[in-house]
Amino acid sequence: MEFFRRYTRIIASTFLIVVLVSVGLFALQFRTLYVHEINILQNRFVESTINLDSILKSTTDQIDALQVVAEAELDLNRREPPSRLFYNLIRENSPQPGFYNLQPDLDVQQKGSWGRLMGRSPLNQRSPQLRRELDMALHLYALFKATLQDIPSVAWAYYTSKQAFMSIYPSSEDWIYEDVMLDLDFYKLGLPENNPNRKRFWTNAYIDTAGKGLMVTNAAPVYEDDEFKGTVSLDLTLNELNTFVKNFSYAQGSLFIVGQDNQLLAHPTLVSSAEQSVEPATEAFPAELRPHLGQIFQAAPMAIQTVGSYLVLYQNMKYAPWRLVFWVPQSTIVFSLLGATILGSIVPLLGVGLMLAIATWLIQRDFIAPAQGLVNYIQAENQNLAPTLPAVPEAWHPWFLTISTIFQENRKLLQELEAKIVALQSAQLQLVQSEKMSALGNLVSGVAHEINNPVGFIAGNLKPAKEYTVSLFKLIDLYQTRLPHPDPELKNFLEEMDLTYVQQDLPKLLTSMTLGVERICEISTSLRTFSRADKDNTTNFDIHAGIDSTLLILKHRLKANNRRPEIKIIKKYGLLPEVNCFPGQLNQVFMNILANAIDALEEANQERSFGSLYTNPNCITIQTTLEEDGWVAICITDTGLGMPEAVRQRVFDHLFTTKAVGKGTGLGLAIAHQIVTQIHGGSLSCRAALSGGSEFVIRLPVGAATYESKALSV
Repeated sequence: MEFFRRYTRIIASTFLIVVLVSVGLFALQFRTLYVHEINILQNRFVESTINLDSILKSTTDQIDALQVVAEAELDLNRREPPSRLFYNLIRENSPQPGFYNLQPDLDVQQKGSWGRLMGRSPLNQRSPQLRRELDMALHLYALFKATLQDIPSVAWAYYTSKQAFMSIYPSSEDWIYEDVMLDLDFYKLGLPENNPNRKRFWTNAYIDTAGKGLMVTNAAPVYEDDEFKGTVSLDLTLNELNTFVKNFSYAQGSLFIVGQDNQLLAHPTLVSSAEQSVEPATEAFPAELRPHLGQIFQAAPMAIQTVGSYLVLYQNMKYAPWRLVFWVPQSTIVFSLLGATILGSIVPLLGVGLMLAIATWLIQRDFIAPAQGLVNYIQAENQNLAPTLPAVPEAWHPWFLTISTIFQENRKLLQELEAKIVALQSAQLQLVQSEKMSALGNLVSGVAHEINNPVGFIAGNLKPAKEYTVSLFKLIDLYQTRLPHPDPELKNFLEEMDLTYVQQDLPKLLTSMTLGVERICEISTSLRTFSRADKDNTTNFDIHAGIDSTLLILKHRLKANNRRPEIKIIKKYGLLPEVNCFPGQLNQVFMNILANAIDALEEANQERSFGSLYTNPNCITIQTTLEEDGWVAICITDTGLGMPEAVRQRVFDHLFTTKAVGKGTGLGLAIAHQIVTQIHGGSLSCRAALSGGSEFVIRLPVGAATYESKALSV
């Protein structure tokens, strides 16, 4: 019985899972389809917006062309008298005294090419300006005709002059010029006081006086220089716009065009050119949306808005002051998607859900749980927690045993590798130190030896030279005493050589040579001090002598150059006893730290002028003290830019450097740290200096320390 109850629970759980998964998948699918449908709707609306803008652009392009041609003709006629050919076609219209129009007996073909021109003023009172403007208006007929052929929605193309005439295409016997036309929007909105920027404009919808129904006008002002002449206009019937919105079919939605002053310009059912009035745009919205029109048009264009139970889209037209608007009941989209989704999704999803539930259960028992146990086992082994074998199918046991064996071997290899890396780094430092000190020591020792030989020769001969000089001067004095009146030739020679000056200057010259030889001997001694080879045992060493010899080696880097003055060395030496150490290796420590200090100053100098460096020169301060605990402290401080804390923490790391490639190896300070701490049992630290630079502090025991290793052989 227990088995069946357990089986029933499994089946019930599986069925519940399938139902939940099916409902979730259905909701996900419906949501995906809904978003997809909204994207389709939005894309179709964008396409309609682009198409309507294209239609409007063709009209505005033609208006721009008419405006340009009209103004160009006026300019041409001003420079060249107009042809009498067009002008002779204008005749007094006898039924209406005071009016003129094109010659009334034109045949049908001519009328189709010319249209009609009519105005008010006697022929004998026409000024040259009027004649030029009439000639320009006649030249526009060819462009009027081409415009009507290219844009089927254009009903009339015409020019209206402030000199009381109009030229219109196509010709119509029912149309006559009246002065009241100068009060209509297609002319009035082009006047300078209404259109100071001379831009094209659109009128509101109106009833065509020639009987072609509702239409709107696109017009532009025409100027001759800065003088307003009139307007060129294109009348568009609303039939073309109605056809455009009717071609957009989507569910129970509605697409329409809203013009200026809230006029409804196009609608599938509410607008027709045959109508005698223009409906307000509010008539195109459902009653639920009308209170929210302000909110709708304040939102961003092209964004789908959910207002009540409706979805609304709108876009402002680029080439006309109109809006294209679309609304659709949200329920229409929801019900259509539900009908298409339920039958095609629920049944397959139920079956798949059932199979997925069963497969999941089997996988959970035979794979997921053991795999999770294996992952936990690996994590425990990685943390060295000595995990126990979990309860998993027997087929998984070899995997756990293999993992345990691999981790044990890996830990052993890691320990060996870490020991070898430490040994390798130490050996590398020793090798670099050994080769560097060996090469430098041999070079410096050789130079000192080569200096000693000639210097010893000079020093050995200076004393006899002084004695010989004194004897010769005594001999000369004796000759002058015994022969006070030498012959003229000898007297002239003595005057030429200035014997008195030679007797005074030659001893000084020999004394200067003696001082120079002594200085050379001091330099040679410093070189030998720096290059002295360390043996297996320590020896007592004068720290100050080691620092001075290092400064002598680096003296060429301290001298002034064309970029900076000399780097000043400030020595604050205390009274120190000799330190039991390896002198050559300590000299290398001093060399590395001082060279780094010079590099830091050179880097800081890149942002300073020569004048600033002259006023506040670079300084390196070396201070030595004997501390109370019997240790010697050497502080080397520079006035550079200092270093960030992150760099200071790693400054003694192996191979760490902040210098450019090829300028630093990352070994100098690491070697110095090893020499001070491991070999001499001291300490080497770096801290920020009060001057803004960096301060390296070396602390060494005075007596022989218990060293961890022997000296680095050089």
